[in-house]
Amino acid sequence: INSNGNSSLFQVYSQLQFTFNEKWKSNVGVHYSSFRLNNSTSFEPRLNINYSLNDQSDLSLSYGLHSQILPLPVYFVTQDDESNGVNNKNLELNKAHHIVLSHQYKFNNYTRIKTEVYHQRLFNVPVGLNENENYSIINQQFQYPRFALINEGKGRNTGIETTIERFMQNNLYYIFTTSISDSKYK
Repeated sequence: INSNGNSSLFQVYSQLQFTFNEKWKSNVGVHYSSFRLNNSTSFEPRLNINYSLNDQSDLSLSYGLHSQILPLPVYFVTQDDESNGVNNKNLELNKAHHIVLSHQYKFNNYTRIKTEVYHQRLFNVPVGLNENENYSIINQQFQYPRFALINEGKGRNTGIETTIERFMQNNLYYIFTTSISDSKYK
């Protein structure tokens, strides 16, 4: 592969926090992305509501629309047959709806356990055409596709993750995380 190019990604984020009372608070935000290579843009709402069960425990529900650019070589690599000039510069941003339900328990001011149950619904995922129709960028591992892609793929991720974390205290910190997930794509 011998290709070159450049681009930029512009992002802006704004957030407001509302405290309704001692138990309830919420964050509302918006994120905007603009990928200059092909002028793809994304306007993404974010919302979180948090309920304090007691001084040590919180329950939270969050939603967000998130977008992502592909690795840059995907946009610049051309098809094996260079004569037709097929490339993937016009691919739009990958997008996903994220929903997360989390519980946090604080053992003390520097140690906590947090459990999150999540679901992500992916769309606008680049996939192959015709003889490459079984290809999805979700499965990319070592090589970049040298064929045309379109933003018609979908996927989903569902799982649970638990983290035990100690923040720096007496020169000691640690973090242990475990997760179980299920991922599918189409």
